[in-house]
Amino acid sequence: MASRRLNRLRSRAVDALKSGNPERDRHLAYVTVEALNLWANFSRSYVLSCLFRPMRISKRRVALSNAAISTPASVLLLATQMRRGPTASAPTSRREEPSWHERDLLMKTCKAMGCSNYPEVQSALSVVTTVFEDLPAFRNFYAHRNDESASRVIALGKRNHLISGARHPTDVLVMAAYKRPQPLVLDWLDDLQIAMELLCD
Repeated sequence: MASRRLNRLRSRAVDALKSGNPERDRHLAYVTVEALNLWANFSRSYVLSCLFRPMRISKRRVALSNAAISTPASVLLLATQMRRGPTASAPTSRREEPSWHERDLLMKTCKAMGCSNYPEVQSALSVVTTVFEDLPAFRNFYAHRNDESASRVIALGKRNHLISGARHPTDVLVMAAYKRPQPLVLDWLDDLQIAMELLCD
């Protein structure tokens, strides 16, 4: 499901990148916000699914060695403690849960659960990419649209991707990173796809 949704976001991004598209900024704002939401929801669902011994693409099932993890509530409490410390209380709503888009939260929670596929999780999330750090910054710009967040992501594009000459965050997304053949936003969507596929392999 996540892969299909990501493909739809990529198609929308490709349409937005077409020359002369007057809705480019609006469409890429949508793609950016929804891509981060998609990754966060995927991460949360991935961790919760490990309770039910899911079968991976490789036909091997995931098992847990931490006997204390037996319910969805225990998974969410563990994730919260991974982020806020061992004395953190259980979240009572989605708003109280930790930020699932953070790469290290997924790794730490899977490790604490004793997931049998933890080495594969670690490997999948070690892919060389900046999407997990950069996408939240761009999402924050599009959610708030102020000068401070705009300056931050323009500087991020220059520092992390050697993209210069951008006067607006959307300019950063439509330009290619140094020695890359496609716009940055497409690189990020492809990197999310790769990470999700490796996590399920």
